[in-house]
Amino acid sequence: MTGRLSLRGYQIGGRSNSIMPPFWTMFQVDRIAELVITTAVFPADPPGYPSGDQHIHPVIAGL
Repeated sequence: MTGRLSLRGYQIGGRSNSIMPPFWTMFQVDRIAELVITTAVFPADPPGYPSGDQHIHPVIAGL
């Protein structure tokens, strides 16, 4: 993502044009709409996190 603030996140619901959630995906922060923040807690780390993500530089924060 060239010069745009981006977020790698684990999408657990909503829509996708290509696959059904859940999956890791890249979000352009300025295009996020209809964000829903919940109190849901994951029992463990979601599988398949792309450690050392080459698509984000610099990394501002990680959880």
